[in-house]
Amino acid sequence: MKSPPRLLQAQRRAGKRRLTQILWTVLALFVIAAVTIGATDPSMRNRLVHRTIGEFNEGLTNRRIAQESLGRSRDSAALLLGGSFGEDMVELGPETDTSSGSEPTVAASSTSTPMPGDMGATFKGACQRLVPPQVPELVVKKIWRSEKPRASTDVTLVTQLSIDRMSALANQCQVWGGVISVAVHVPLVDGSVVSSDHRLAGMPLSTPIKVLDKFFAQQEKSGRCKLDMLYVYEEVPSLDLVGLYPVNALRNRALQFATTEMVMLLDADFIPNLQLSEDLEDTAHYEVLRRATAGGQAVVLPALEILIDGEEGQRLAIKAAESKENVRRMMKNDRLQGFHMDGFLYGHRATDFDRWLDASVAYRAQYEEGFEPYVIVQRSMVPWYDERFKGYRKNKVVHLMHMHHLGMSFVVTPRGWVVHVPHPEADTWKVTQQTGYWKKLKRLYTTLVQQMDDDVFVPATAFRCQDRELGKWSWYR
Repeated sequence: MKSPPRLLQAQRRAGKRRLTQILWTVLALFVIAAVTIGATDPSMRNRLVHRTIGEFNEGLTNRRIAQESLGRSRDSAALLLGGSFGEDMVELGPETDTSSGSEPTVAASSTSTPMPGDMGATFKGACQRLVPPQVPELVVKKIWRSEKPRASTDVTLVTQLSIDRMSALANQCQVWGGVISVAVHVPLVDGSVVSSDHRLAGMPLSTPIKVLDKFFAQQEKSGRCKLDMLYVYEEVPSLDLVGLYPVNALRNRALQFATTEMVMLLDADFIPNLQLSEDLEDTAHYEVLRRATAGGQAVVLPALEILIDGEEGQRLAIKAAESKENVRRMMKNDRLQGFHMDGFLYGHRATDFDRWLDASVAYRAQYEEGFEPYVIVQRSMVPWYDERFKGYRKNKVVHLMHMHHLGMSFVVTPRGWVVHVPHPEADTWKVTQQTGYWKKLKRLYTTLVQQMDDDVFVPATAFRCQDRELGKWSWYR
């Protein structure tokens, strides 16, 4: 005799709970072992804890496969994402970290939000602390926080840029109605600012504050965004090395400054489509996105690039951000394509732009090495960027690969996208080649890929990590 449907469902739920309990028990035993061993052998502790993370993620993956094979129904998410996604796999908890460093000046809003002087105080993730010159030495000189009203549905756009590129930040602030957390980089040589901006070149450390004060005031008055900004300077040994832009270290600073539940990880030369932040202002749309990302899913925003340079290209980028119909028409007329699809195919091929153009529901992107999409993700699930990557090569590839190895999956939304705004080419690529750093990054990348395969990779940062409680190094409570 067949069991009643409700009884079968109850039995399945009970089995699922038992499996979860077993996984947590195994994880707890490994963490206890790691702490015990770590008392006498820290290197063994690191290897054991991070191998445990990998094994636990594998267990979660097997659990998802088992659930799908049993035909379990998925939660409906037909609003912003237009697709179906599963339950939250793991409840994520807070971690703490402390960091030394001088206190930055606080401007605009005087809130109780943790300031960059206590880097990582509200942020998750394991890291290994290195010292210069292995990682860049950045100093936060001043911060600004928007006094515009915050909403519970705010998503923070996390980005970074050189002070020479403030026009790119202005573009983002005109189209994004949520929060922008940005680290603005100012290089110094012998105490003087290095910049292509005549107002700044050769000036002392205090001069950029005047420029940034004015910019911030303009965005507070007429910008659409809620701008949270860091002035970050770096003493560089010589002019020849200024082009080794510390991109991942800056990304970490901007990420540390974000406070919202979800973040959008985006470079400054991209703008999101105009409708996206309006969609997220709606509580129902926001809740769909929150539930999808809480389950360990990164929502991919397809990246597009204009094939025309100059002012005309900038105008067309805004046009492409206005509607998906504009995107279709511009692609048909060979004015727009998937980002770097003619240069670095692996970077965005998994997005499947042909499918996305006609998609009305979300779909999963199959990760492949090199995949580096721009994503919306739970802030608590974002690992640190490895700060050894500066200049031009693999900096974002390694970060997305780390997210993949931590068990995150990638889901492409049909309702959101980002567009690259054409700009004069920086000399970062040339300097990375000329200084020999290109070869160093190639060797580093090869090493880190192997470490991820062995589940022992830990990103390198300039801030302190060893003060964390050992049992909380895992992403999971």
